[in-house]
Amino acid sequence: MLADLYDAVNALIYLFQLSNSDKPKKVEPFPAYPRPGAPAAAQAPKKPTPLLARLRGEDAPAPVIGPGQRKVPLPPSPP
Repeated sequence: MLADLYDAVNALIYLFQLSNSDKPKKVEPFPAYPRPGAPAAAQAPKKPTPLLARLRGEDAPAPVIGPGQRKVPLPPSPP
């Protein structure tokens, strides 16, 4: 019952945003609140960034820096 209330409030917020927006086609509705007992939505596993992988001590491929990019490459991980 609480999930239905949450969805109703989100629907009202969505309608309010839709009616007061300059670009109503870009306003997206909120996803439905997950119900108990319903299967969870599958999420794709996220790839770790090279920085986080190196902070964890994992071997990560060094980022390829091409011309015109302003990113500073990470130093090589210690052996």
